[in-house]
Amino acid sequence: MHYKNYFWKKGLPAGLQKIEDPISEPQSYKIVSDPYKKRISIESYKNGIFDDLLYDSLILDFRCLNEQQQMGWQKQTLASSPEKVVTAISDLNDRVIFLEHHFFKSSLCVKCEVYSPHGWLASIHQMNYQALGHEFNGVILYDRGRRPVLKKIYEVDENEEFTELLEETRDFAGE
Repeated sequence: MHYKNYFWKKGLPAGLQKIEDPISEPQSYKIVSDPYKKRISIESYKNGIFDDLLYDSLILDFRCLNEQQQMGWQKQTLASSPEKVVTAISDLNDRVIFLEHHFFKSSLCVKCEVYSPHGWLASIHQMNYQALGHEFNGVILYDRGRRPVLKKIYEVDENEEFTELLEETRDFAGE
């Protein structure tokens, strides 16, 4: 089943506007899942022809992004400059599961690109700071297709570091 568009709801992709004939559409999306939703992916198509893999839960499962799962992760800095820091994230088994590229502006991290160890872009985290003119202090997680998956609004301390979580959004049907 192909769709004109898709959105994220509680860590799962959902299609918008079914397409009967994807060949006649300049852009369409296909959400592929096994019957038990253990593995989910989103494929992008141009005129019915495969174009790109936008999401694969085998590489990064957005349903599992919570504090409890991340407690055991370890971070190792691979490269560092005032504008960019690259880190390797390892799981409890000491296996590298992600490479994070952090981008800085005025000593504040404004963006983090998350890659698989193979170099495949899995997600983008956009950090927002009212001190930099943004509407709120917080983070928006986007998939490869630049669709919002998760939004967190925080209070910040005197160093502009995120402290208390004020609001969390996981439903983007209207976005």
